[in-house]
Amino acid sequence: MVYDNNKLIVQYGIDVSAHWPENLSIAEVASIPEKMDNLRNWVYDEDTNSVVSRKPTQEEVLSSLENKAVLLSSQAKNIIQPLQYAVDLDIATQQEIDNLRVWKKYVVELNRISTQSNYPEEIIWPDVPNLSLSGAS
Repeated sequence: MVYDNNKLIVQYGIDVSAHWPENLSIAEVASIPEKMDNLRNWVYDEDTNSVVSRKPTQEEVLSSLENKAVLLSSQAKNIIQPLQYAVDLDIATQQEIDNLRVWKKYVVELNRISTQSNYPEEIIWPDVPNLSLSGAS
């Protein structure tokens, strides 16, 4: 396997001779974890000559949580948009008006994730509204 100066694994394979790392190091280990990937989630432990799971930094944890909230919010906004158009045009059904309120509340709750008292160690994600309530036919 191939790793960088921080011991982060960047490549792995069965035959180390197939790797030509530039400014990287190579190690041959007895086994590779079953869930091994190339996503830099693993580090090389020189003491045990093994691959171990890497603990993400606080910055990476926060970034991952923010990305999840943005993705969920974006998905919700795609549902909100046509409901809002119907309301703006005074052609919304009562069901669409109710659904719009539920979805908007969900987005507000997503935006407040970082204000939770135990953030980021413990997060209570809001429940996704029932997709059958989207107002779509």
